[in-house]
Amino acid sequence: MVTAKSKADIEAIVPILQAWLKPRGLALNMEKTQIVNIQQGFPFLGFSLRHYNGKCLCRPQKEKVLAFLARLRSWLKQNASASPAAVIYYLNPILRGWGNYYKHSVSKAVFSYVDHQLWGALWKWCCRRHPNKSKLWIRRKYYWTFQGRAWTFSTLFPGRTGGRKLLTLVRLNRIPIQRHVKVKGTASPDNPALQDYWLYRRTRYGKTYWDKGSKYRKVAQSQNWRCPVCRDVLFNGEALHTHHRLPLSDGGTDNEENLVHLHHTCHRYLHNNEGVVLRGQRLERIDGITVTSRS
Repeated sequence: MVTAKSKADIEAIVPILQAWLKPRGLALNMEKTQIVNIQQGFPFLGFSLRHYNGKCLCRPQKEKVLAFLARLRSWLKQNASASPAAVIYYLNPILRGWGNYYKHSVSKAVFSYVDHQLWGALWKWCCRRHPNKSKLWIRRKYYWTFQGRAWTFSTLFPGRTGGRKLLTLVRLNRIPIQRHVKVKGTASPDNPALQDYWLYRRTRYGKTYWDKGSKYRKVAQSQNWRCPVCRDVLFNGEALHTHHRLPLSDGGTDNEENLVHLHHTCHRYLHNNEGVVLRGQRLERIDGITVTSRS
């Protein structure tokens, strides 16, 4: 994507780009290359960039939103006999991932629209399952009041430690919008003098990864947003895993004092070396976790 103040400037840039790409074995696809006015807007990587009343806004692309909803509706129709718990377990990761991708743009209204459309699709899914039941019966069976919001698609599901826990469907409009902040100047993550700056940026991202007030966010805060095994920041691009200090099989719980966030590779390393002293290494206790370190 190339921007300029006038159409003439853009037309002058095109041959320069072609000359720059040619020695690298690349070329512009002229069928996909277009010159448009910002008032008209254009799609880019699932977003729609366009001027609205003199202000440039980046919104989720309409076609992508409709395709996303069509995908969800199609899955619900194909899985009419699935349990409510299976529906929630399938939809929640998809909703979180889609919402996290678009949370940096002007998406609040779109999130509410998707929530509303998905609610309608789920209501039809519920009614098709019980054609001889009243609407009130269906509502009481599938919808609960959760965090002060009624009509939340929910179900009770057996927990791993016994008892039953409430599973609820993710609501996109609860995902906070977080504007992307451009990196200052020539700041590099490899510069030791800017460690605090990069830690702040990663921590800022982490505060939107989990819901405010959730036990998982409290666990991350208690770790100072770092992995206790490798001591690196949690959000360094690696996948995360929530580890139980005392395994559930040994009587552990899902309470925050028994949880710790680790990088996925650190979690595998922890289990592979649990209770084993390797040659040239010694066992240490770090934040209640036994890990090996170089001697």
